[in-house]
Amino acid sequence: RQDGALGNYVLSLKLVSLGLKHLAVNDLVGLSRPVLEHLANDTAELVRLAVIDHDDMVWVAAYQGTRSGLRYDPDSGSTVTLSCSATGFAWMAHVPEEIALQKILRQGITSREDSGPRAPQTIDEIRAELTKTRDNGFAIAIDTYSLG
Repeated sequence: RQDGALGNYVLSLKLVSLGLKHLAVNDLVGLSRPVLEHLANDTAELVRLAVIDHDDMVWVAAYQGTRSGLRYDPDSGSTVTLSCSATGFAWMAHVPEEIALQKILRQGITSREDSGPRAPQTIDEIRAELTKTRDNGFAIAIDTYSLG
């Protein structure tokens, strides 16, 4: 729609509605729901599903296992931060390191002020996270993506 005061075009909630309707009928999201819910309930943690979109990943679903407190996921629909999220570490650990570093540097290394206090800040720190993820077979982000 067009903003009356300035005449600029702005996105309306209709676009958000269309996106949510698409996700509601998306086979991948629907098929993954029971697995994600089970994992979230078993771990009492937030579990997310991301899909690859060209050179990025986008979070398309989230399930919260905790039963108390505020459940809020502001990142649904957002691009995954490759340099400091468990999702980013997991994906980047399974592509050749040169390509992983190119993707991370293209997106940019997120500052600790914009992420968590333990977010990797150098190429060497990122390499260490990717090596740890490869060795473990899974990724963990404790105070790297956000505090807590």
